[in-house]
Amino acid sequence: MLQSAFDGASRELDRYGSYSINWDGYRAMPFDPALLERIRGLLQYAYLRFLESSLAPDLVTTGPASDGSIDLEIVASGRRLMLTAYADEDAIQAVGTETNAHNAKPQDLGTGNLDEWLRWLDCTLDRGAQVDRSFKDPVRGSAVASCS
Repeated sequence: MLQSAFDGASRELDRYGSYSINWDGYRAMPFDPALLERIRGLLQYAYLRFLESSLAPDLVTTGPASDGSIDLEIVASGRRLMLTAYADEDAIQAVGTETNAHNAKPQDLGTGNLDEWLRWLDCTLDRGAQVDRSFKDPVRGSAVASCS
């Protein structure tokens, strides 16, 4: 189940790579291949973190936007994490919401690294982690998550 969730999102990225000019009917340009690889790297890293935790996300999906950005959405443990990356920006925008709260307001998780955002999504992802931490996403900022 875990593998299939992430494989589906990866296939979505493959499809975005085949989009031509005007793919949305409103003059959108094709996606930058470097951005697609950046999102693919985020997906792979998140997959490894979920794999080591034995937690399966409820949803893993991506979304293309006409402005050239790509969203990566992961839902787990009653929380939704939405990461948005742009081809011309180093920072990745992160917004989190509680999925089971009525009228939940998004929390701006700011900039940080993927580990921090995944810890916000579910603190069990931080226990016994043995994943190679060499993945460095080009984002700036301080810690935005804690598991207490």
